[in-house]
Amino acid sequence: MTAHLNDERLAQWVLGDHDADAAHHLAHCDACRASVVEVGTYIGNYRDAVLSGSDRAQIFWAKQRRAVHERLRERRLIPVLRWAYAATMVLVLCAAFLVTRMPRPQRQVVTPDSADDVLLQQIENDVAREYPIALAPAALIAEERDSALATDGETSSNHAIHKEQNR
Repeated sequence: MTAHLNDERLAQWVLGDHDADAAHHLAHCDACRASVVEVGTYIGNYRDAVLSGSDRAQIFWAKQRRAVHERLRERRLIPVLRWAYAATMVLVLCAAFLVTRMPRPQRQVVTPDSADDVLLQQIENDVAREYPIALAPAALIAEERDSALATDGETSSNHAIHKEQNR
């Protein structure tokens, strides 16, 4: 008697590839026939399990499709949000950099000598003015009046010159 069939030859026999040597051996060997029946049973049970698992109502498959589409939509949205977060972080970092690099105004330390100098400068500026600050609006009105009178004087003198030329 020949050696028993290996797993590969048993699988080929169950799948329908019958060769003469394997048929002769199976006709005389009870152990290999039992193995063929066992493998056939396993394959049949597996086929039944697969078919029963895929035999679902249409509502189940509709829910599966909807879930897959929702997951795909979320995946498309996540990169957009990541880019938005990255752009925001870049702007925040740039703003922080600019704020830290801005020159800060130096506070002047007021000493009694510098306070006196400031007061003397203010008094000198007030004394050098032609008129006090409180009378600045009146001075502005007076300047406008003077300029208006000067232009009226020019127009009246120009008018007199035209009269003489017309004579």
